[in-house]
Amino acid sequence: MDENRQVQQGDIYFARIPQQRGSIQAGDRPVVVISANWLNRASPVFRVALLTSQLKAAGMPTHVVLPMLKGLPKQSMVLAEQTAELVREDFLSYRCTLSEELYKDVDRAVRHSIRMKRRRHRNRRKGCGHRSHKSSKRKKRKR
Repeated sequence: MDENRQVQQGDIYFARIPQQRGSIQAGDRPVVVISANWLNRASPVFRVALLTSQLKAAGMPTHVVLPMLKGLPKQSMVLAEQTAELVREDFLSYRCTLSEELYKDVDRAVRHSIRMKRRRHRNRRKGCGHRSHKSSKRKKRKR
């Protein structure tokens, strides 16, 4: 990658995803930079959302189907729920930059994903929906 290029929010790169984490596939794949520009200038780490050419579940609020873009070999979809932290060395090549309008859709999907994760985390802390928590309440009532 061109070392002089300033990484910007909305840029699409082919990047090397270093290791498999959860459902994130390791290997070379397209990503879109979602970290803020002030952070991109100050930090060696960049937050990205992964792209896929498998247009499954396109209606999900965390998925954004992109039009055919110059620089990408296939029509792609942003998976806002699949994010990773990369360093500059992980970026293999710059491909293109999303328009402001398209990036707004990506940002909305990322925010939705964050809200879902927070809600899930909050519910786990409260014990909502966890079987052992429910059964312990029943036992207390019977006593």
